[in-house]
Amino acid sequence: MSSKGELAVLVKKVNILSVEGTGTLARIPLGGGTPREVLEDVYFADWAPNGEDLAISRRLPTGKAQIEYPVGTVLHEADVSCLRVSPKGDLLAFADWGNWGNDKRATITTIDSKGKRKAVSAGWSEFRGLAWSPRGDEIIFGGGRAINDVAIRAVSLSGRERVLISNGGGLFFHDVAPDGRLLVERKTLRNGMACLPRGESRERELGWFDESSVRRISEDGSFIVFAESGEASDPKGGVFLRKTDGTPAIRLGDGNANGLSSDGRWVLSRLLGPPRELVLLPTGPGTARKIPVEGVEPLFAFLLPKGRGFLVFAKGKGEPFALSVLGSDGGKPRSVRTEGVLWDWALVVSPDGDRLAYVAKEGRLMIAPLTGGEITTVPGAPLDRNEEPAEWSADGQFLYLLRREVPARVDRLELATGRREPWKQLMPEDPAGVTGIYPVLIARDGRSYAYSYDRVVASDLYVVEGPK
Repeated sequence: MSSKGELAVLVKKVNILSVEGTGTLARIPLGGGTPREVLEDVYFADWAPNGEDLAISRRLPTGKAQIEYPVGTVLHEADVSCLRVSPKGDLLAFADWGNWGNDKRATITTIDSKGKRKAVSAGWSEFRGLAWSPRGDEIIFGGGRAINDVAIRAVSLSGRERVLISNGGGLFFHDVAPDGRLLVERKTLRNGMACLPRGESRERELGWFDESSVRRISEDGSFIVFAESGEASDPKGGVFLRKTDGTPAIRLGDGNANGLSSDGRWVLSRLLGPPRELVLLPTGPGTARKIPVEGVEPLFAFLLPKGRGFLVFAKGKGEPFALSVLGSDGGKPRSVRTEGVLWDWALVVSPDGDRLAYVAKEGRLMIAPLTGGEITTVPGAPLDRNEEPAEWSADGQFLYLLRREVPARVDRLELATGRREPWKQLMPEDPAGVTGIYPVLIARDGRSYAYSYDRVVASDLYVVEGPK
């Protein structure tokens, strides 16, 4: 709420239950009335002390995210969250996630009206809200450098950190009152997985621990590969296999599942590191095998079909993110040419392993050959900012497109013409508290699928007195 009694709200959000996601920024008097829409595609907004100006972070048509303060004055381009204006109005504080990449970590950052940034505290893999202290000499936030390290903390502008509320694993920080009281929320979250087995008409719940995330589905839809990364998981991560008939899951090894071989015998895992390494885990009898990668550290990788090697997303020292093809025995990657790729959209490889579908600037859907040749643009309208490719059809003529909303919508797009048709609308059988559905994985023949979803199991709001 502004100092003049006006609310800034997001309307027309794709996912109304989630803190994340864009909407249309609107202003509305506290006493009620019709919201006056101001700006589309806004993530976060906060009032300046004068009650008139707003600081915002928003998504551009190019896919970039930027900070504006006041609206129209660009200060910084990056993936940011929890944007707040200082009590004097001279600084902004936010969580800066930098450029997209796996294992993202936030840096608590300040920026002034001239665009001068200062990193205050770095390395936060868990981040759950931010606000200025009443005097403006500290930034209060919820976060942890690991899932079991979450607390409500304060950090001075010189970088001195302290803990206000420990054991904050389920706490989300919202705001601080002028007298120092904290507004916090205790959430119980669970990531589940649902699957439609081949030949069945009803989805089956396949979630295992508290944070199950499906990574791959076998070509015949008989099993899924998933990762566990919540409080019940191992610090090294965990790669699991579970049959879609609902029999218990099998732990295959450490890391994060990145790929599944065409024959279903091997799972590609990226170890959490450091260093990050690629390892093949057998789904049956066999021995794990490390894949050497020369010159770069892989952030994630795909297993190319029919034993043709790996597609690696990596970053060398002093170099931008890039895609490379790696031989089946590892070694030195060979660069893949992409034009204007937006890394925070999904990349999907064709069934024959020859082509890559990705999203470029302005939402254009592109097809890049992995063996060299011209990059082509798929006909038709650009993708919406909440859409991305999910999978190819078995014949390579169609792409499944996921719209990331609740319920999730999946369309089929014909590559030759750009013609689209609805395929499925996805929602768990129990929709209560579901805030997101992603990713969606589809078996090659389109007869079975699996998806992950986020659910808020419980939520309670507290006012905390006395933190110093």
